[in-house]
Amino acid sequence: MCPSPYEPVDRSGSAESRASTQPIRIGPAVEPSSRRALIIDDEPDITSYLATLLTDNGWQVRAANRADDGLEMARHEPPDIVLLDVMMPERGGLSTLVALRKDQDLRGVPVVFVTGIDATVHSIYDPDQELRTYLKRFRHYRPDAVLEKPVSPERLLALLDELVPRSTPPSVDVEQTTSS
Repeated sequence: MCPSPYEPVDRSGSAESRASTQPIRIGPAVEPSSRRALIIDDEPDITSYLATLLTDNGWQVRAANRADDGLEMARHEPPDIVLLDVMMPERGGLSTLVALRKDQDLRGVPVVFVTGIDATVHSIYDPDQELRTYLKRFRHYRPDAVLEKPVSPERLLALLDELVPRSTPPSVDVEQTTSS
């Protein structure tokens, strides 16, 4: 059996630099969980930051810097949530969202747009025409949430807890028996 592709992200660098890296943990120490996130963003610094944040807070993480690679990863082993950039070369986030929503096995996976689109929209598009027309075409394929870059770690983790609740172990009633 091959190992799960949801392994901690390698924090490249020397052993000394890795040893001195402090976790980006929000709140008390968190045990690793079975919650799996897929990050798709064309900026390696963003994927690395988000992967570190999530891993340090108990998530299993995979990351892709190309939308098509991310789609392949999702199809191979569906995640519990996808963090998706909107503006990417080759295939953008809206097209990737449509592909996820059309896939029978992935349509129920929550998708969060993590984007700097507000600044991008005003510099590239006429928001009153082009973008609104484009978004209307895809109104049936909405993300579950949108977060603007730079992402607040607390806001992101709270949103992920809302969309993918932590699984709690089932309560076990233990009957005590006494022998007479």
